[in-house]
Order: sequence, then C-alpha cells, then structure tokens
Amino acid sequence: MAAELIKNLIDAGIHFGHRASRWNPKMKP
Repeated sequence: MAAELIKNLIDAGIHFGHRASRWNPKMKP
C-alpha cells in the first residue's frame, strides 16, 4: 500500500525530492 507510494516518490525523487522532505520528513530514508 504505502510502499508503492514511496516507490513512486523515490522514482520521481528528482521531482519530489524537495516536496518529499516537506511531505513527510519522518519518512526520510
């Protein structure tokens, strides 16, 4: 479930790299 979403974020890390940090800093790898 969430794993797929995280995989998508990692795949688009270049695009969501900045937003991922603000989206959920607790889920930082």
